[in-house]
Amino acid sequence: MLQPSCAIVYTVSSPLFYSPEFEAIKDRAVFLPNVKLHEAGHQDALYTDGYSTLRMFIRKRVNSALIDSNAIDLAATMSGGVFRELARVMRIAIDRALADNREQILTQDVEKAAAEIRSGYWRILTSVQRELLLTVRRTNRMDEPDKLAQLLQMLAILEYSNGEPWCDVHPALHAMLDALEQNPDGS
Repeated sequence: MLQPSCAIVYTVSSPLFYSPEFEAIKDRAVFLPNVKLHEAGHQDALYTDGYSTLRMFIRKRVNSALIDSNAIDLAATMSGGVFRELARVMRIAIDRALADNREQILTQDVEKAAAEIRSGYWRILTSVQRELLLTVRRTNRMDEPDKLAQLLQMLAILEYSNGEPWCDVHPALHAMLDALEQNPDGS
């Protein structure tokens, strides 16, 4: 990676940042953080600058008349501040609105998108990974990056680097984790 004598921008997945091999290029790397939507441990205290950024992202791509403003905010929340996830949420929500023969995207479409994303995770997460997600949600810390690497890779855990680094679970997973906490034995 360091041999070419020209400027090159490489993009790598965030778990690579926690691998021993990354130390060789760490001084030349720039970590682009996700858009912060709330402070660590305070999901109800919305970070308005982050929401403004994601609203602008949507409004530059979707005519305002075609999406309810509450749906925009919910889509931003469900993205976790990850542009790729915001595009995914919007794509699914648009498909839902079209399937219902509506011209406007509503919060119910975004809720269905979140449920579809959650369902996808539910099928692949192991019981150990679900427990790790509960711990991350409680602490907002990456105490054991080697155990979390796969969850970071699949975006089940999202990293934020706004001052001190911290992390949180993908917002679509909160309903699944709530159910798991209410019924830990699955009965």
